[in-house]
Amino acid sequence: MIFNYGFTKIGFYHLEKNIVCQDYHLIKQIDKRFCIATVADGLGSETHTDIASKLACETVIDFLSANITRKTDINNYLQILKNSFNEALKKIEEFAKANAIDIDQMDTTLSAVIFIDGDVFFGNSGDSGVLVLNSDGAYEQISEKQIDENGLVYPLCFGPEKWQFGFKDNVASVLLATDGIFNTLFPYLLNDQEIKIYVPLCEYLMNNDSLNFNKRNIYSVKNKIENFLDSIPKEEVNDDKTLVVLLDDSVKVKRQPDEYYQIPDRDKLKKIREEKYFREAYPNLNLENSDLNKDSEEKTDENGNKHE
Repeated sequence: MIFNYGFTKIGFYHLEKNIVCQDYHLIKQIDKRFCIATVADGLGSETHTDIASKLACETVIDFLSANITRKTDINNYLQILKNSFNEALKKIEEFAKANAIDIDQMDTTLSAVIFIDGDVFFGNSGDSGVLVLNSDGAYEQISEKQIDENGLVYPLCFGPEKWQFGFKDNVASVLLATDGIFNTLFPYLLNDQEIKIYVPLCEYLMNNDSLNFNKRNIYSVKNKIENFLDSIPKEEVNDDKTLVVLLDDSVKVKRQPDEYYQIPDRDKLKKIREEKYFREAYPNLNLENSDLNKDSEEKTDENGNKHE
């Protein structure tokens, strides 16, 4: 059975500046192992983006609900998902025209998934994202951010050439989030590491070993996650926060090696990153005897034994 939760929380910055929440999300359960969901983030520098994000989510959910059933050929799912994005853009353009609003003031990101029998079909526009927990126990970012070389977002209005669609099978759970939460799952200190995802947090949010979803405790699980989102300090996430998780307890999840789940050593990672910065910024600087180098290397005693 697919369990789900979803929350949209106004950000601290928006509260301080008296700006409306510009995120939105929708989830629709079709049957026990068939669920669709969307998240969207109106671009904060523009007006009416809260309307655009809501319209985008509602249009995609309505379109998918009307065009996909258990009898639909699975080979058509991605095309139907693409059509739903086109329909969302059309609805936004129609609304802007009918209300004499500049279409440039209705920019929004959009992420959507169809989750059925352990298969995920996804679409993405902008800098929100989609993350999955595979049946082998590994977490994987399956969406790509649509941004330019300066980090500026390509929202939905840029059209199909900037949208991404894809498919992933053998999935136990799927997470959709706008950038405020999604970026938290990929902390900058892990950028140069083999595992770039903050796995312990993913375990807390997506793995049923942690969530322990069952038919009797759905509301308590949702309350736990909502309390967690409310507890995130503004120093970590100042933007609106939207998080959606769909979890299929029918898909059994294996375990990766124990080290995969360890909490990253923040102090060690900061020293490694600082040393890398100094080496790149000052290539002629001798760091062989620096404190950074000493802290990051193993020490060897007189007998040749290595110590941390």
